[in-house]
Amino acid sequence: MTSFKLYAIVIAVSYLMFGISLLIIPNEFLSIFGCPLDKYGEMVARTFAASLVGSAALHLLLRKYLIQSVIANSIFIGNIIFNCISAPVMLTATIHGTMNYLGFIPVLLNLFLASYSFLLVIKLRNNL
Repeated sequence: MTSFKLYAIVIAVSYLMFGISLLIIPNEFLSIFGCPLDKYGEMVARTFAASLVGSAALHLLLRKYLIQSVIANSIFIGNIIFNCISAPVMLTATIHGTMNYLGFIPVLLNLFLASYSFLLVIKLRNNL
């Protein structure tokens, strides 16, 4: 059970760091990755930030009430899907120069979170 709570905290903190940064200072934050934004890009980044902050809140609440259930399993599957889509998008952007070499940081984070989610889904299915 502890691994589920730890995961919920790890993903909540990860999503909050990126989400709050994109919400408050989207252009400055993405400029670190070599990806400056215009006013339209800032709007899209802030919309994505809302999703990340909402997911962080979900995981912070999940850690408190987490039980081995189909609901927890579904949330972890959602994380696998999100991170498995995000990782190649970020990798492609980094390889093609849209983002600088720091673009590998979110790629590695996506791969870590997808792998961790996958392991938890297996663990949940064995316990259900």
